[in-house]
Amino acid sequence: MAAARYWRINAIDTYGGDDLELSALHLYDESGRADLGAPLTSSHAPIAGALANLQDSDDTSICRFGGAQVRSSGFFLQWDLGVGGASASGLMFGAATDEEYFLAQCDLSYSNDGVFWTKEGELNRLIWPGSFSLTPVVKISHPARVVLLLSCDGAHGARDLIDSSQYKKTITT
Repeated sequence: MAAARYWRINAIDTYGGDDLELSALHLYDESGRADLGAPLTSSHAPIAGALANLQDSDDTSICRFGGAQVRSSGFFLQWDLGVGGASASGLMFGAATDEEYFLAQCDLSYSNDGVFWTKEGELNRLIWPGSFSLTPVVKISHPARVVLLLSCDGAHGARDLIDSSQYKKTITT
């Protein structure tokens, strides 16, 4: 994995397809939290709470962004890890009040100049940990290496499974 000064999440979708509400957002490398002391910025101002709430140790403090903000192509949350940067291997998310506002998927990208970005990987179908709870560290998936990705979270009794990999295979049980 690349070491980079800037890391960001973008291409965000929530379970309800609307607002994004989190109580924590932490960037990890192989040795632990890589974002400690790194400023977190956003392309858009939160509609409730503050960005600092995502980096504190209080899992009940929230930061909420409006659905139109989150769905805009320019929306991101970004860390500046300083000169030398760090590698990233995963993210940890803190859920806030409701699964509807929780992150379902996002991309993780990096840059050394803050202008040209490289997609490191994507995180899909993140599991809702419950109100004001933290996910385990979610490892980055590399879509070029994924040949079949089944979310298996459709309607109860459904016989078709949706392949979220780049190959879009049809799977029927």
